[in-house]
Amino acid sequence: MRRWAKLHDCCKTCGTQQTRHAGKGLCVSCYSAATEKRQKSHVTRRIGTPLPDPITKEDMEQRYHSGQSLNDIAKHYNCTRQYIYKLMTYYGIGRRTNKEARILAIQQGKVSYALGDSSSGSSIVLQRRVIDESFFKTWTPEMAWVLGVIYTDGCLGKPNRISKYHLRIDQKEPELLEKVLVHLKSNAKISFSPRRGIAGALYTIRINNSEIYTDLQRLGLTPAKSLTLQFPSIPSPYVRHFIRGCWDGDGSIYLERGHIPSASYVSGSKDFIERFVGHLVHLGLQDRTVYNTVRSKNPSYYIRYTRPQCVELFHVLYDGVDASMYLSRKHDCFKRICDGWDPVTRAFTNV
Repeated sequence: MRRWAKLHDCCKTCGTQQTRHAGKGLCVSCYSAATEKRQKSHVTRRIGTPLPDPITKEDMEQRYHSGQSLNDIAKHYNCTRQYIYKLMTYYGIGRRTNKEARILAIQQGKVSYALGDSSSGSSIVLQRRVIDESFFKTWTPEMAWVLGVIYTDGCLGKPNRISKYHLRIDQKEPELLEKVLVHLKSNAKISFSPRRGIAGALYTIRINNSEIYTDLQRLGLTPAKSLTLQFPSIPSPYVRHFIRGCWDGDGSIYLERGHIPSASYVSGSKDFIERFVGHLVHLGLQDRTVYNTVRSKNPSYYIRYTRPQCVELFHVLYDGVDASMYLSRKHDCFKRICDGWDPVTRAFTNV
């Protein structure tokens, strides 16, 4: 049998199941009564008696436009919220929409929700998510690097009933996500999912913003992009930063058989990786063969650099780059290999 509400079998106050649930375990009638009681709880004078000082239109407008709610103003004047509402109507003062009022309340830390059973007393205060909506409108080294990270580890979600525009980025370590959020000037939450399936444990950020979503589409991203990914059109000075972002996502650097410096990059899109190689050649690296492998129902494609080619790749990707624009683990591994290269003997030492 279906419960009256998710956590309640009936109204906590009157015990009804006939009237629909409004919130906090209360039916519509009891919820309205509790709200009215709460809104009058601050009034210390007798309801209906005149206020000692009249409330002027100018003072009310100043308070409301400074961000105070109707409840805040009512507490200041020791009257009810309903009275303030009637006065604003009488004075012709325009009110915020429900959406604007909620955004303002979240910014002021007034909105919270209970964790689990509301009787436990645990709650979370909602926080307004912010982001630099202009970030992907102008090419910069930072923008190109973040775009590369998203091209490999990001996903544009398909519109659904919960969210029309959302971007999700998954990573096995939080460092990359933390740096991406700093560049985006965003306070989005990094969540953690324990190990499951072949992906393993993942750190995730989710961004719901139509402007960011639209800009990423303009830059070539699409939902379910893995097999159809196209290399975007990027101004020449920013190509290496984009490639480094991609390498931080799907590239690797390692010692093959314990002593041969090697670097590889893998992609599900043959067109993408072929153009990827073409840009690296333009940046001064040797041409690479694109290999394909079938480890699942869909093929994947990869390239490899070995020995001194890894040193050349390090300089292309990292020379003059700030630490805020790379994954430290891969950078440090590249650097150890580079530091062990002797250009005179053309051999590696201490690798």
